[in-house]
Amino acid sequence: MPVIILFSFFVFIIIFAMVKGKILERKQAEEKRKLRKKWDEEYDGKLFSEVFGMPEIFTLDENCEPVLRGHPKDDLIVYIVRIGGAYHRKTCQHSLNIPYKLWEAEYCCRPCRVCCPPMYDFSWYWAYITVKDKLRKSGVEMIIEDGIIFLEDVEM
Repeated sequence: MPVIILFSFFVFIIIFAMVKGKILERKQAEEKRKLRKKWDEEYDGKLFSEVFGMPEIFTLDENCEPVLRGHPKDDLIVYIVRIGGAYHRKTCQHSLNIPYKLWEAEYCCRPCRVCCPPMYDFSWYWAYITVKDKLRKSGVEMIIEDGIIFLEDVEM
């Protein structure tokens, strides 16, 4: 008799766990569907420059990295000595010719006082990267084509 009660208890626990798991799966699927709907309204089919406030002087290259309109990609390359130090123009006497993307250098370094390298506000780009990473973690890829944002589901 005690064996039957113990066996029944274990069966009950297993069934309870399975039902709870299904409920949790449904809840997560519903939350993901709501998030996707919200993201579709905020981003899908919208102009990148309007959503993220990209200044007119910039455009995006094939890797969705900033480029100055009408300038070569190298115009946004600076040179650093070390992280947390200064960033320089290539011709600066303090440069060690370690190339770095300007938007990353501005994030972790200060401009050199001698060569005065260019400075731009890249907060729009960092906002884009933050949103793109958040979407990717949820199984949604942000694709930019001709300045228009498209969202696609990806398998995780």
